[in-house]
Amino acid sequence: MASRYMLNFASSDPGVINLFPEMLDMFELAAAEGRDVLELVGNDVMAFCDGLLEGVSAQTWTGKMRAKMNESIHKKLGR
Repeated sequence: MASRYMLNFASSDPGVINLFPEMLDMFELAAAEGRDVLELVGNDVMAFCDGLLEGVSAQTWTGKMRAKMNESIHKKLGR
C-alpha cells in the first residue's frame, strides 16, 4: 500500500522508484529482527511515506497543486 500511495501522490521520478528496493530492505531487516511493521513505520503510515518522499525531493501531486495555485494568485495580483 505504501508504494501505491507514493506512486499516486508523487511523480514517476526515478528517485521515487529507487526508494522501493530500499523500502524492501528495511522491511526485510525488520522482519528478520522480529519487528512489527508499525514498529518500523509508526502509526501514521502516510507520514512515513511522505518522509521518504522528502528524502528524494520528489515533486508530489499536492506540491504541484500548491505551486500552481500560488503562481496563479501571484499572477492575478501582478506580483
